[in-house]
Amino acid sequence: PQALGKVRKLAGRQLQYLIQSVNTLIADSLPLIMGRTSSHRYASIHKRSNHYTGDRYDPSQTYKIHVVTAYEGMVWLGYLQEEKIGVSLRTQGKYLTRYSATRKLLRLFGDVDVELLPVLIPSKRLEEPLIVKIKREEIDERGNRFNISEQVNYEDTAATQQMRSNLELINNNLERHWIDIGLKDSELHEVRRQLAQDTVRNDEYPETLNLGKRCLHRSFLNTEFTSGGRFYGGWWQIIPKLFRSHILIDDKRTVELDYSGLHPAFLYAQEAQQIPDDPYDVGLNLDHRDIVKRAFNAMLNAEKELKRAPQKLKIRQTGITRTELSNRLSELHRPIQHHFYTGVGNYLQFRDSQIAERIMLRFIKEKSGAVVLPVHDSFIVHHGYETELHDMMIEEFQRLCGQEIILGKLTQKYMSLADRPEAGWPSLELDELLRLSDVGCIKRFEEFKRISLT
Repeated sequence: PQALGKVRKLAGRQLQYLIQSVNTLIADSLPLIMGRTSSHRYASIHKRSNHYTGDRYDPSQTYKIHVVTAYEGMVWLGYLQEEKIGVSLRTQGKYLTRYSATRKLLRLFGDVDVELLPVLIPSKRLEEPLIVKIKREEIDERGNRFNISEQVNYEDTAATQQMRSNLELINNNLERHWIDIGLKDSELHEVRRQLAQDTVRNDEYPETLNLGKRCLHRSFLNTEFTSGGRFYGGWWQIIPKLFRSHILIDDKRTVELDYSGLHPAFLYAQEAQQIPDDPYDVGLNLDHRDIVKRAFNAMLNAEKELKRAPQKLKIRQTGITRTELSNRLSELHRPIQHHFYTGVGNYLQFRDSQIAERIMLRFIKEKSGAVVLPVHDSFIVHHGYETELHDMMIEEFQRLCGQEIILGKLTQKYMSLADRPEAGWPSLELDELLRLSDVGCIKRFEEFKRISLT
């Protein structure tokens, strides 16, 4: 279209790049139409030209083709709708531009059931699943300091090649299984609503609930690959904890087990000391335990003593000050207090990512390709593998640290948001009660099996 300044058609490699960009834009936006509620269905796109460098991360995406030709062209033609314009902070995007798929785009797929879109149009894997992001400090026009993260190139080593090979094995296995959530449409809307309200988002996560996002990548914080390294990209990682009890693997219910105080356990093992029974008990009401845990992690992640509480950490709710909470944590953890304000938390993330990698690979090898869904220091599996997962988590911690560890247990019970015990749910399989309810997970799994067989 001349409105976009186009004077010739693309051909050859550029045409292939355009096709890939169109596929990406469709896969990121169209599956979000799933469900009858129309709110919070936004995908996102980088519109800064300097984001598209043609380096190892997105070699097939260029600004002119992906943004100017594919994205702006599809908006101009009415297949995409720009919902929110991105806000730029100097050369870095503070918020990405949001867009949504239109009914005009949906009509190109014929008489398709929108509930099946995540199965029919899965998200593609990242071209480079090992990402290194380096943080650096910038100063805005008012003299305020802020941190930004930039992807940087790195040299491959035998270690990075092995990590990449392991990720390919893990993602191949994930693609052979269907991961869903057994919620009614109204409950899916609540998931989306809560995600939309979460303004302090990690940019590793998808923008909204897209069940087609099943493949993982790893994000490191240095080119030595000893900081960060956690697994990101799966839709199950972003949903609020309340809803994780409804996750299904191949139409079967799941359980989730987590480590109890994994990062302090790493440090106590390093110092050959015994960890307290509850590393987050500083004499406050148990309702404030999550605040204490987040404050503890902030003290490990910070490279110098904090002058103010981290964003959204409402310490005032505990009835004590930030300084008092810091002092109580330091007193409780005397054997490891010298690690506070050293930035060691990023290294501990690398350690927990090593355990996550080992557990996922062991399930593939030892359990005939069974799926493990990582949520950093917790893991979700088919309910029948609860004992095996429990034993494996203890074994892997002991192998890495030389000590045993006590696990937390979150045996997921399939219940609605209304917590309706009178409704039944007697079976560990998806019983007739679920089949009669207003959910699309069964249709998606049946479609996934049909596609897999063909």
